[in-house]
Amino acid sequence: MAASPPDPARHLPQGITQHQGHRQAIKRLGLPEHTPHGLRHKWTTVTLTSGVSIREVSRWLGHRSIKVTVDQYGHLTQDDHERCRQVVEVAVCGPTCSQQA
Repeated sequence: MAASPPDPARHLPQGITQHQGHRQAIKRLGLPEHTPHGLRHKWTTVTLTSGVSIREVSRWLGHRSIKVTVDQYGHLTQDDHERCRQVVEVAVCGPTCSQQA
């Protein structure tokens, strides 16, 4: 029985072959070039600034704790303070409350 030919990918670190596959896919799709890490940050930024909860983003990223996500990306949700104030104001005063101020 003849031995199987060696698989060159087996001798390369996994990250290198994954990165090459990623680059080829990005090129085929005609998308702007991003590293896998850069694409991960881009996805996180887009989801958080579009209003997806930081808890859900943390879950998708696979972080063990939401604290990891908050420490890294919490600055992207700073407008939550103003949004929270508005929600509470409407709940307490009604929709005309902010018009009176």
